[in-house]
Order: sequence, then structure tokens, then C-alpha cells
Amino acid sequence: MTHTGVGGARSRGPWWRETAITATAFALCLLGGMVQDDARALSPPSATAYLIAVVSCAVLPVRHRAPLGAMAVTTTSAVLAPFLGLLLSPLIAAPAVIAAYSYSLTARTERRAASAVVLISVALLVASTPLFGALSWQDASRVG
Repeated sequence: MTHTGVGGARSRGPWWRETAITATAFALCLLGGMVQDDARALSPPSATAYLIAVVSCAVLPVRHRAPLGAMAVTTTSAVLAPFLGLLLSPLIAAPAVIAAYSYSLTARTERRAASAVVLISVALLVASTPLFGALSWQDASRVG
């Protein structure tokens, strides 16, 4: 336990904030797993969508203690989504964005390292899209 010098234990912040962030990321990731390639309405989430959402969001509460590990897990989950039959969309990558943002805040003294890791994560997410032909979320014909 960490002491502040006044005699009391230092608070780790409100637990409800972490719960809200993780729940929101889970909902966004699961919503991203419901998006289909064709023009159909949203379908119920598959077991794969739940798996990606659970794995991606399970590491979000530890992103302050192990930011690089959390970012590696969330980025890997987002990159593996097309392999598992999900459409790679910005919603699937929401936990990776949250982890990258958190890492950039915790690594203030390591700007070069933080920038390099964030750029590598973005490059992996962008480079994986053409390999799978999953560009339909960018298709303008789907809007409207």
C-alpha cells in the first residue's frame, strides 16, 4: 500500500470511472462486432464478437499499471478480428484507442517511445485492412 506522508493511503481513483470506461469500450466493441459486410441491418453479436470484446476490454483496467501490455493485447485483438470473421471497424478498435491514449498519458517522459508504439499500432490496424479486403466500412454506398 502506498502512503502519502500524511498517514493515509493514496486513493487509486474512483472505481466507477474505470467501470464506465471499460463498459463503454465493451459496448462499442460489441456493436462493432454486430456490423456486417452486406446492407443488412445489425445482426445479433456472435460468440466471436463477444470473445474479441471480452479479451480487448479485460485488460483495460490494468492499463495504468501495464500500459504497454494493455496496448499490445488490445491492438492484437483488433488485428485478429478479420481473421475471426468480423469486420474491422473503428468500433472494434475502440479498446485499442483507449489503451493507446492511456499509454500516451502515462509515458509523458518517453514521448519518442510513446509515439513509436502508437504509430506502430495504427500501422498494424491500417495495414491489416487491405490484406483482408475488409474496406466496406469506408464504402460511401453503405451510408444512407
